[in-house]
Amino acid sequence: MKDEVKFFDNLLKKKEALEKKKPEYEKMLRNLDKIHADLFEDLEDSIIEHEKLLSKIQKGEKGISDNDYREKHRHIFLRIDTFTNDFKTFKGIVFEYAKGL
Repeated sequence: MKDEVKFFDNLLKKKEALEKKKPEYEKMLRNLDKIHADLFEDLEDSIIEHEKLLSKIQKGEKGISDNDYREKHRHIFLRIDTFTNDFKTFKGIVFEYAKGL
């Protein structure tokens, strides 16, 4: 997905001078910013933190329950699912826009 985001970012920036005042263009850029924030910052950090928690469970550290891990896992799974759906929507918007170029 990171490569796709870079491709879309490049595509949109190439048309920036011509399309700057169109609402479709602005909407795509806002969605692209949301994708960057979700994927490259928050979601990625959450996954790394989750992996660290699993490591602690495997080492048998006290005070950490398997149920806590499973609940956090479910939460991350739902976030990834939402992200995937948002990304598909964004790709559809960009493809529709690109057809009109």
